[in-house]
Parts: sequence; structure tokens; C-alpha cells
Amino acid sequence: MSVDIPLATCVLFGCFVFMRRNYTRAFALSLTVILSACATPEVGPTTLRVLTWNIHHGQGIDNEYDLQRVAGVISSVDPDVVCLQEVDRRTIRSGGIDQAVELAYLLDMEPVFHRCIDYQGGEYGDAVLSKLKVRDIQRLKLPGDREPRGVLGVVVAPANEPVLVCSTHFDHGRDNPSRIEEARIVADFGKKSPIPVILTGDLNALPESEVLSILDDVFTIPNNPAPTFPAELPQRRIDYVMWSHFPGWRLIETRVVSEPLASDHRPVLAVFERTTR
Repeated sequence: MSVDIPLATCVLFGCFVFMRRNYTRAFALSLTVILSACATPEVGPTTLRVLTWNIHHGQGIDNEYDLQRVAGVISSVDPDVVCLQEVDRRTIRSGGIDQAVELAYLLDMEPVFHRCIDYQGGEYGDAVLSKLKVRDIQRLKLPGDREPRGVLGVVVAPANEPVLVCSTHFDHGRDNPSRIEEARIVADFGKKSPIPVILTGDLNALPESEVLSILDDVFTIPNNPAPTFPAELPQRRIDYVMWSHFPGWRLIETRVVSEPLASDHRPVLAVFERTTR
């Protein structure tokens, strides 16, 4: 524990010790201890590593269901928060496994799941896994012409500053008008949030689309042209990490993770750094 003592007081007290005892060794020791107490340690920056990935319900390009492989890819970039799309919960096709819980177990993280639809005797939707303590959970329903979608958000507090980290998956299909409505709902949600929002996910929309134009009014979108889909030979950028009013933090890295096999999408990593006060 550091004690905030004025430097002049520290020096005077050290001189007092010296004059009272007149011991050089005692003075040196006392002054060292006192100045150490006076010094305020510099607080270094804190990082927040966020990964988003459409895991294609654990099915790889080779048609194998392999959550160990998915967990290995995630672990390789050491994220604090993982936002997942196309996650199965006890469906027939994925062997009745609760995929969010299983991945959380493999990665030693806390899982949160959001159901979008019922599917094959189970559920299908989004998930967030977190190494940080989850302080609150928010869920938002989104419309969809092809199927209902949603937003799953968890509040975590890196550097004791709360931030809402969200995973979403916009409706797919060429020229799907529901994506425009979904973008407007999410932009309004981000604008009204009392704390910063990191929005991640598979938006099924290109950077030049109206969807991204709507979100760009509220969120900062990195100008990273790297494509994310299809995984084996990416040609389109449809997976994103973006954020709203995140004071005191800066983006220091964003990249598409080179993984061509474990899913039909590639993961996207963003690393934020807390600036030193």
C-alpha cells in the first residue's frame, strides 16, 4: 500500500531521525523507507482483448464437429472476452452438447448464452465467454426475415471501468431488408447505453453497405480491409469489432486470425489498451 505523504514532510522527518540518533546507517535506512512510502507508483496500462467468431455450430470446413479445435484457436490468441455466433445448445446435430458451457470449460471462462431460435430439439443463438467477472447481462431481440436474431451483452470491468461487450448475428440472405432494421435498432441501443459498448459479430454486410453506414454514426469501425469469409479463402469482410464512446482506451491491434479450417468464418481479434493517467 502506498501512502501519499508530501515530499517535504518526508525529508524533514528523515533529517529528524538523523539528528536524533546520529547514525548514518539508521538515517539511510529511514530515508529509504520513507521515500518509498512517499512515492506514488505509476499505474501501467491495462489491456482488454476481445475476440469475435462465427463458429458454425462447431462444424469445420472438413465437416467435423470439433469443439477442442475451436477452443484451441481461441486459446491461441488469449482473449479476455469471446463473442460467438451460431452456437448450438443441446441440438441433435451437435450431439446434444451445450456448446457455450463446453467451450467455457475448455477455456476456463464464464459462459452466457442467448437463444435466438429453437432448433433440432435444442436451441441456437449467440454466446459470450469471459475471463473477467460478468457483472450484468443484457439481451435484445432483433427482427429477421429468415429467422429471428438478437444481441447478447455482458458487462465487464477491466481497470474497474464497466463496458458492455456484445455479440450479434444479423440476418443473412442477399439484399435482406431486415438487416437495415437490425442496424437501426442496434445503433439506437448503443447510443442510449450509459456505458461504453463494444459491438462484435457477423453482420452479413460489407463495409460499403447501408448497414455499416448506419452503425458508423454511433460506433467507431476500424478501417481494416481484411476479409473474414469464407474461411478457406476469405473474399468478404462481414465480421467486425466496433465500439462507442470508449474514453481513456485506445485500440492498439485489430486483425483477422488466420484459421482456415475450424469454421466457415475466420475470427477477428481487437486489443484495447487503457491509457495511463
